[in-house]
Amino acid sequence: MWLGVGDVQEMAQQMQVPVRPIQLPFQEDPRQAIPCPDCTEPMRTLSLYEVPVDACTKHGVWFDAHELAKVLLAAARLP
Repeated sequence: MWLGVGDVQEMAQQMQVPVRPIQLPFQEDPRQAIPCPDCTEPMRTLSLYEVPVDACTKHGVWFDAHELAKVLLAAARLP
C-alpha cells in the first residue's frame, strides 16, 4: 500500500489520546534496497518504530501486509 509521509503522520497523530502532533522517527535501515513496484527505481530502506518500510521519492512510503498496523499501534503507545 502506498501512503504519503503526511498521510502516515496524520494517522499516527490520530492514534494519540488526545490527538497531538508527533514527528515520525524514520531511521535509515541497512537492508538491501528493492525496486519500486511502480517505477522500478531503488527505494530507500527505512525503519519506522522498528518496522521495516521502503520509500520511493516519487510514490511515497510502501507498506507491506500488516506494517501500517504495526506502525500505528506503536504510535498509539507513545507517552
